[in-house]
Amino acid sequence: MPVDLLVKASPCLDAWDFPARAVWNSTLWRRVGAAGLLALLLGHSALVPPALAQGSPPSTMPPASPPGNTLTPGPPMPATPLYGQDGGPAPPVIGAPGSPPAGGRDTATSLLLDQASYWQAQNRPEAALQSLERLLRIQPNDTRALAMAVQVAASAGETEQAAAYLARLNAIAPNSPDVARAQSAMRVTGVDQSGIAEARRLVQAGRGAEALQAYRTAFGSNEVPDAFAVEYYQTQAGLSADDFREARRGLSAALARQPDNARMKLALAQVLTFRETTRAQGIEELQVLARQPQTATAARTAWRQALLWLGPGGEATAAIEVYRAAYPGDAEIEARYNEVRTFGQDPTYEFRQGAFEALNAKRFAEAEAGFGAALAKNPEDVDSILGMAILRRLQKRDADWKALMQRGVALAPDRESEFRRALGLDTVAGGPGGGGGTGRIVMTPNMLARQAIQRERYDEAERQAQRSLQRGSEAERAEATIILAQIALQRGQWTAAEEGFREALRRRPNSREAQGGLYTTLERQGRSAEADALAQATGFVPPRGFAQARSAGFRQAAEREGNPARAIALLRQAIQVAPEDAWAMHDLIRLLRLQGETAEADSLERDLAARSDRESLFAAALLAQSEERDRDVVDRVSRIPAGQRNADLRKMLEGATIRVEVTQWEAQLPSPAATRSLLAIAARPDATGQTGAAVVRAFGRQRMGREAIAAARTAANTGRTLSLEARLALAGALLEAKQREDAATLMAGLENAQMTAEEREQYMGMRASLIAVTADEYSEAGQYAQANQLLLQALQTDPDRAGLLLALARLRLQSGYRQEGQQIAESVLAREPNRLEAIMTAGEAALQMRHWQRADELISFGQRQAPSNVQLYMMESRSARSQSDTRRAQRALTMAQRLRIGQLQQQSSIAR
Repeated sequence: MPVDLLVKASPCLDAWDFPARAVWNSTLWRRVGAAGLLALLLGHSALVPPALAQGSPPSTMPPASPPGNTLTPGPPMPATPLYGQDGGPAPPVIGAPGSPPAGGRDTATSLLLDQASYWQAQNRPEAALQSLERLLRIQPNDTRALAMAVQVAASAGETEQAAAYLARLNAIAPNSPDVARAQSAMRVTGVDQSGIAEARRLVQAGRGAEALQAYRTAFGSNEVPDAFAVEYYQTQAGLSADDFREARRGLSAALARQPDNARMKLALAQVLTFRETTRAQGIEELQVLARQPQTATAARTAWRQALLWLGPGGEATAAIEVYRAAYPGDAEIEARYNEVRTFGQDPTYEFRQGAFEALNAKRFAEAEAGFGAALAKNPEDVDSILGMAILRRLQKRDADWKALMQRGVALAPDRESEFRRALGLDTVAGGPGGGGGTGRIVMTPNMLARQAIQRERYDEAERQAQRSLQRGSEAERAEATIILAQIALQRGQWTAAEEGFREALRRRPNSREAQGGLYTTLERQGRSAEADALAQATGFVPPRGFAQARSAGFRQAAEREGNPARAIALLRQAIQVAPEDAWAMHDLIRLLRLQGETAEADSLERDLAARSDRESLFAAALLAQSEERDRDVVDRVSRIPAGQRNADLRKMLEGATIRVEVTQWEAQLPSPAATRSLLAIAARPDATGQTGAAVVRAFGRQRMGREAIAAARTAANTGRTLSLEARLALAGALLEAKQREDAATLMAGLENAQMTAEEREQYMGMRASLIAVTADEYSEAGQYAQANQLLLQALQTDPDRAGLLLALARLRLQSGYRQEGQQIAESVLAREPNRLEAIMTAGEAALQMRHWQRADELISFGQRQAPSNVQLYMMESRSARSQSDTRRAQRALTMAQRLRIGQLQQQSSIAR
């Protein structure tokens, strides 16, 4: 959309028949235009440049920059470490911005200092210095502002400017604590920035130990400047146990010096999740940070990842339940929850205990079903055999209960007296052979203890088991030993559990429950080799859950691994341990594709899709969905029985089915019949908006903008109030179809709407896309100040949004600040290494900086990730030509031409 259209009146909003019309009426739209709407979406009317607010088109030349503006083309700025949330250094906050200095401050001064603190925490030193300069014009002797200015300037490499601020501070308040902090900040000016860049490169290459040495060399000493504390200590924490402890101490000390530094708080919480011994504490701190606007998005992501790293057990179950309550519907979290909740359980346990409860309540049909299910899983489950015998005795089926008792005694001869008491035989005249009397059914203490364990009443279970241990027969004491060990296992008391199971095995060497309990105890302590040795020595075969849990451990290690080759090796180990683990296979296929191993990835995906279980088909459908292969999505999800499809699967199937139908008609565009058919599809009632969105995208792909708008309005006017979900879906489709005014109209007024976390993320992503594209157009037109103002204001409320940061990087490249643009792009790439937009922006920066090796690395990686991307081959041609490699340049250009021709042919025969 050309820039001049930003001030052009949009089509009348009366065509949109939904509740937002009350606010976003046609008069307002014509008055503020698209640029004004963007400003209102940003929540700040000051975003509208004066010329736009008056209705005149923007100047073709940028206006004179205000004092401190860094975007007017000129000599490049000194290197500024603009690293993001998880990447490079964020200058530490000096003191708490809320408390005034000795002389007091008015509201404007407080706001400026708070604003400077915010920009400092977000690694935007130029914006922070602008705010501080404005503050110092109001309060020239504000010691807190001067101290902060020293630190911001020093961390940005502005040594002379930092020294000038420090001199002013010394002259005003030589004995102030702020002076000492400012002097400490000056140490950053001695850091070797090229050495820091090398250290970061080593980190990205997975060479952490070498990176630490490179950092120390760059620092010039073993003292870590606070400005680099986060990246240094996060790198160190991922190495050995000793390194982890040192990193924790160092980061804690840095945070003690800067207690208001939100980025350090987040980093320390993340570091704590790296180790099992501190993971629970880290998760608790991330929960708190996830509720704070500055850190909400990053903290939630780290919190979620830490939960996926948790080992099985009651503590993990409780921790995941907190996240599930806050963010319901996360498929991977749900899968992990089910894993940890059932890990190590006897597969017959729930069936058996439920059956005993039904038996006590005289619900005999339910009891029979439960015991039957348990015995179907394990025909030698002695307790279920006993339960069924009691049931048959109550039903007066004498031959059956006697046969069951004989079967149970044959399997566990040392428990015969326990069986007799449970069946009430000691109270029946004539003894065990006598007359088939009804007898009194006795629940033994051990049986009561097991029921209490099922209800998680561990204190009660322990009391009952102790009764058996003190007063029972030898067989009952052996059984009680196992029960007490199970209680210790549930409580996470590993030493007591291990001792108990080993004692039980001394008494009953063939006890499957004791073998399984000891195996579980060893697994939970990370002693897998000992667990395997136990299984080999005893013949114990672990249930499916054990292999799944160990496979999950390899998957989690692969997620943390920065080296793709090592991550692939870990995923292969996961599959070797649990060949049926669909999610390990899913992750391996994705990683192989990213590394260009498409033949093996395709073969593995075919194998995965050929399976019949729900998880495999779900994982295979997700792989197809990520590549927009809707026919495969429909085929795979349709093979999952309807009763096993959750809301996510149902939504996936509905959306893919609609897109397949739409694609068939799209192949016949621009024929009038196809247009009418697609508009008729858009008119179908759909509370989610996905049907209309699919039609809008089809018209957008064919560059039929007017029809795309008509389809969106048709979908919005289906006779019902447009839901929030539908507005977001249609707005997203309009953005893809490059109909941004209408997209903005649909999004208007949603800033304060009640949304789920997923909806809020979708809204913020679309808002960022709208702003980034508009900023790109300002930049291409040479209107750098407008683009800068738009992006910085948006980043103030959404500082970690990659799309906005990459738009800022492109702006810096376009306006002549190539080094700064490269730093921003590389920082986003460090956080999201597989994001194609980040790869291409960083690649463009490397080309402009004439960093040919880095440019070729990025272009090659991007081509492996998106082998059909024409622009990447054009970039390769530019790089080769600049290096005088004419043959490679021509080869890349030929490939780009072939791809473009193929795309044009595909567009003419879509869905055939």
